[in-house]
Amino acid sequence: GWFNSSLIVSVATTGQAPYKSVLSHGYVLDGKGYQMHKSAGNAVDPQKMINVYGADIVRLWAATSDYKQDVRCSEDLFKHVSEQYRKIRNTFRFMLSVTNRTDKSGEPDFDYPADHVAYEEMSSLGRYMECVYDENVAKIRQAYEKYDFVAVVNLATNFLTNQMSSFYLDYAKDILYIEKKDDQARREIQTVVYDVLSGLNFLLAPILSYTSEEVWRHANTYDGQFVFLHDFPQDHHHQDAEELKAFWNKFFKLRNDALKELEEARTSNLIHKSLEAKLVLNLKPEFEELKKLSEDEMAELLIVSEVEYDGEEGTEYESGLVKVEAASGCVCGRCWKLVPAV
Repeated sequence: GWFNSSLIVSVATTGQAPYKSVLSHGYVLDGKGYQMHKSAGNAVDPQKMINVYGADIVRLWAATSDYKQDVRCSEDLFKHVSEQYRKIRNTFRFMLSVTNRTDKSGEPDFDYPADHVAYEEMSSLGRYMECVYDENVAKIRQAYEKYDFVAVVNLATNFLTNQMSSFYLDYAKDILYIEKKDDQARREIQTVVYDVLSGLNFLLAPILSYTSEEVWRHANTYDGQFVFLHDFPQDHHHQDAEELKAFWNKFFKLRNDALKELEEARTSNLIHKSLEAKLVLNLKPEFEELKKLSEDEMAELLIVSEVEYDGEEGTEYESGLVKVEAASGCVCGRCWKLVPAV
């Protein structure tokens, strides 16, 4: 290869290598693993793929391919990658709507420098989300240092999909839509969302270049400079990170158990959606500390209308006994929960 020829010539003439490091990748093959030839009709034209899917999806395909082996390339693979891209883009789009709205007077709903909540003033959940985000920042930066682009994309996508979209943003919707503009809980959520959005956007800019620039231009802290002229975010190593992760990991085990029982209740037509449910919990001793969350807080986190601790029966799970009952009351027009009175 050229790098070997360059190395031999440079060492022979100057006594040192002509480069600091070399990254070598395998051949690009068609979807079935064969070499591409025009005569075989199996060649994939990158420009055609860019015209159909956009340059960012072609870049994402390259980043999600294990270049240490021969790399396969086909239209079916681009379709699969485009679904992964759509998840990232849609989550970014929602997060922008959370942090870049304007009120009826045209004023920004959230001005980060003035409205953000300091880490020390956040709730336990807000601090936990910041710690998990910081942990992912550190891992993504390390993956870049090792040229492990597959890990970069997987870490970012899994965090956005599993922790942000499936849990935190779903939980946050009611608070964002219902509470008054400057409510502390609402400002905290906007702070966490902005930190994650801006940080991951900078981290993904080398791969999703056009998308990241578009997101940055819509951010309310856009400074007129290209996204590529900003540094990657730093991780902060919060002292209470391990304690927070231990507590919230137990919550997520309980949440998984509750979701299974809620699905059973939907299947049996006891409820049609989670806000029609009341959860009765009897936690095992190792999960008792979750009672630091009040019944109302737990109901909000599990997106049900009511939670009751210390029940006497239910299906046994890792976290304890879990039982679903149909919540009673009338539907609130603001939060859609079943409540005793509106």
